[in-house]
Amino acid sequence: MRTSAKDFEKFKRYCAEWAALFGLSDWNIDYAHKNKNIDGNEYYAVCQAGHGKRHAWIFLSTEWRGVDITEQKLKTVALHEIIHVLIAALEDAAFERFVSREEFESAREEVTVRLENVIFKLAADRVK
Repeated sequence: MRTSAKDFEKFKRYCAEWAALFGLSDWNIDYAHKNKNIDGNEYYAVCQAGHGKRHAWIFLSTEWRGVDITEQKLKTVALHEIIHVLIAALEDAAFERFVSREEFESAREEVTVRLENVIFKLAADRVK
């Protein structure tokens, strides 16, 4: 299924609301509506955040395979990407240590999904 320009506008609004909820007003977040495959994997969205510069790019993929594009899914994906911004400092610090990238990414994704699930259940109605 293809995400539309309208989906992209909603997604950006949801990201901005989640970012405000987490107090990320000191971040500059830019958005793009295009596929951003990493290591040959497809994602609904991708976040690239640099904590030192407090700048992030969030890409909403134009192609979503195997899932319907719903308001809830857009909100959930927006939350997921904003959590990546939220933990960008953790990511930067982790790469200064002796941990493989694969080990860290696995741990980071596990934490992100857990936070996403809990926070969405508690606060989804706050994102309009």
